[in-house]
Amino acid sequence: MKSTLSKNHPHHKQAGMTLIEIGVSLAILASVIGGALALFNSTSTAQKVQQLNTDLVSVRGGVQALYTQSGTYAETTTGDMMLALVQSQRLPTTLKPSGTTAADIAIQHGLGGDMTINEFGADDRFFVIAVNDLELDACIQLASQSTGWAGVKGGAAEPATAAGFEETIAPAAAAGECADGTLYFLSR
Repeated sequence: MKSTLSKNHPHHKQAGMTLIEIGVSLAILASVIGGALALFNSTSTAQKVQQLNTDLVSVRGGVQALYTQSGTYAETTTGDMMLALVQSQRLPTTLKPSGTTAADIAIQHGLGGDMTINEFGADDRFFVIAVNDLELDACIQLASQSTGWAGVKGGAAEPATAAGFEETIAPAAAAGECADGTLYFLSR
């Protein structure tokens, strides 16, 4: 005997997706997009840190060229090292200077903060580059990768003497050194 139920209520295949399937698909898509954005931001920060490291080496070369011309870091033709660097076009194009006088000169680095460059020490044989307004992860990367300097130091205040700088900052110590978002690079 055949059932009449199957004739009256035939099974239909479902067309499309259920609301739950759509929700799960959107959640997976959001996770993939979120992961891609996090990876992009991480890569972007690493690239900016590498560029800033390159810029610091270029600035060091520019300051040393000024020293060769004047024989001291304190005495430049303008009386201000940052202004002399800008006017002599010895800054990398990735650094953005603003201002036209020693009183209002500023140099912005690629991570959104600023940097200052000044003579250091009583005998004017050193200079220091202060890189300010660094986010913690970028500061840690920059501190850990910085080599070739007479000294590196992090913190709110510039060390008073060359002895206050470290030759390098170990990755384990970088987080503590970067708590204030400023790194100081000492060079001759």
